[in-house]
Amino acid sequence: MLAARGITDSVELERELVRRVGRSVAGGHRFGDPPHTLRLRLATLPLLGAAEEPRLRALQAPDPLELPHVAAALAAFETAFRDLIEDGPAA
Repeated sequence: MLAARGITDSVELERELVRRVGRSVAGGHRFGDPPHTLRLRLATLPLLGAAEEPRLRALQAPDPLELPHVAAALAAFETAFRDLIEDGPAA
């Protein structure tokens, strides 16, 4: 499925997801994983928020998923991953 889009290693996976969600994605190759393993890391900053006040709310909330900025960040990740596997081959 990903190979049909030209994504066959973590470098290409990172490139495509950065295009979709921004710099909050790092391919596993940056952490010593073999590039062919298609692994990546997601930064937590989008979940915490860009400013100090939303970060504190996220860290102290009994259920951070109820916070709008956390829900929006998770929705962006979900959309990017879903679109990546549902889209046809890259144009």
